Amino acid sequence: MPRMDGMQMVRELRGTDWGKKIKVIMLTNLNDSENKREAQELMVEEYFVKSDTSLEVLANKVQELLL
Repeated sequence: MPRMDGMQMVRELRGTDWGKKIKVIMLTNLNDSENKREAQELMVEEYFVKSDTSLEVLANKVQELLL
């Protein structure tokens, strides 16, 4: 993302009334406990690490959350 990273985007989203309820799935290269903790604090629905996640798993989670 050219202007901000994903965590900053979620922080800004959560700072709006309508953004507090939006379900967020994060797909990232960052596999450290600090980023996972921050995502949890920001109420990210699911935190996927690209190297550990298949497209099938990701697609299934998206479909699950849309239902």
